Amino acid sequence: MSRPFRDDAPDAVFHVTARVNWRVFHLEPRFCADIFHGLLAGCLQRFDVDLLSDVLMSNHFHLVVRSPAEARF
Repeated sequence: MSRPFRDDAPDAVFHVTARVNWRVFHLEPRFCADIFHGLLAGCLQRFDVDLLSDVLMSNHFHLVVRSPAEARF
């Protein structure tokens, strides 16, 4: 059963989280954090999303993002 379609309301706030495969601690080294934040910055710019907060843990991350004031999805 698939999840119901979620409308993107203008200026909506979302919590996004994901973890690495097998729950191993891959994200701990400093260079991993630099790569992650570089890729994240590119994604935020490409999709015009505002980052309100982020936490990068050793095997998962949390983001709090806001959709654009003018929904384009």
